[in-house]
Amino acid sequence: MSRSPFPNHPPLATSTRAWQFPEHARWTLPNGLEVVALPSRRLPAVRLRLASLGGLAWEATGVRGAASLAGTTTRHGAGARDSAELAAHLDDLGARLRVGLSNDDHSVSIHALSEHTGPAFAALADLALRPTFPDDHLARERAKAIEARRHRRANPRALAGDWLGLRLYGAHPYGLPPTTEDELAAVGRAEVLRFHREVRVPQGSLLVAVGDLDPEQIRALAAQHLGDWTGASAAAEAPAPPEDTGPRRVVLVHRPGAEQAVISVGMLALPRRHPDFLAARLMNQVLGGAAASRLFTDLRERRGLTYGCYSSLNGERHAGELVVSLSCSANNAAEALEALFGHLERIRSELVPEPELDAARRYLVGAFPLAAMSLRGLSGLLRAAWLHGLPEGCWSAYASELGGLTADDVLQVARRLIHPDRAPVVVVGDADALEATCARWGPVERHASDQPPHR
Repeated sequence: MSRSPFPNHPPLATSTRAWQFPEHARWTLPNGLEVVALPSRRLPAVRLRLASLGGLAWEATGVRGAASLAGTTTRHGAGARDSAELAAHLDDLGARLRVGLSNDDHSVSIHALSEHTGPAFAALADLALRPTFPDDHLARERAKAIEARRHRRANPRALAGDWLGLRLYGAHPYGLPPTTEDELAAVGRAEVLRFHREVRVPQGSLLVAVGDLDPEQIRALAAQHLGDWTGASAAAEAPAPPEDTGPRRVVLVHRPGAEQAVISVGMLALPRRHPDFLAARLMNQVLGGAAASRLFTDLRERRGLTYGCYSSLNGERHAGELVVSLSCSANNAAEALEALFGHLERIRSELVPEPELDAARRYLVGAFPLAAMSLRGLSGLLRAAWLHGLPEGCWSAYASELGGLTADDVLQVARRLIHPDRAPVVVVGDADALEATCARWGPVERHASDQPPHR
């Protein structure tokens, strides 16, 4: 009896269901604070999030290390409660606390049982508006950050990312060198309070409440706990990003005796709000966004050069980057780089065949609703739309906008973004074994792995 060959890939769906982002209420308090309340009653829980513009990029004009230490120390006391009392109070509420920090914003979130929405809201207001940043806990968080910085220089993937960011963004705040041990050691409570004072203000902040809630309850709680909040931001918006990274150069970071090479290649891309961002996302999906994409299929499955090769597209508030990364043995680095740049040239030179484009489109459309299945996901999408200035209804229109993109749209955005001869390359590995290979792709600047990345 003959048997059909076992398929290499799962079957594709023949159609996608229309998906609508859940209805939600939106208003602005007199002090400028924006509020969004989204009822989702699948679970007896709520997620409250207060986000403010001003993140790691603030450190370009502020104090290096102050933003990150403000984030890690927030949980150690707020309002009238010290660290232990705050932790016990959150436990009593069945609540989880999360502090987030990106290049462009920072946030405090509480996930709690909906029966405790009122006390959880009061705790969120204390954490966001009245953190105490006690000296003893700040000292411990500072020591942990210094130790983490030392360990980071032993992580080849982290090293590659740090060096690539510097070469992509230059003097732009997104390209800040990683904070050094000396910079962290100089951060005290006054510097952390300055960050909090300058960026945690109602004008330029968003409160998101999702879960088992009544929007009118959130309206009353917001007025009670945040209505008297005042202050004007002193944080400056980031300047325009660089338009060009210059001719391709190779940063070779020496890790003596390393058998593996970590390779990252980057290109400046688009901010998330750019009208061509979804075309760039579709292009990235074809190139290396998943295990069925070109880079993984060729370098991993066909050639066996690496355990994985992917591309990622990141859209920030003011800029973005497209990064291709892989790890391979030093002996395979030459072939891996040749194949990687071959795929970059191909996607900017040829129309993507319709079956391949359709598979990538279906993947993105099908995966997107998964981001909205949790309260955290819903909160994150609302925060992202606010942070990036996306239009109302953007998430409901996501599938139709992707569906309207053509192979020519993808080709045009690839030609705009992908310039292999101007894409900085970072290779982390044994420089003695890799230098000749790297020199084929441009002038090589060699650095020791224990040397802090710098411009």
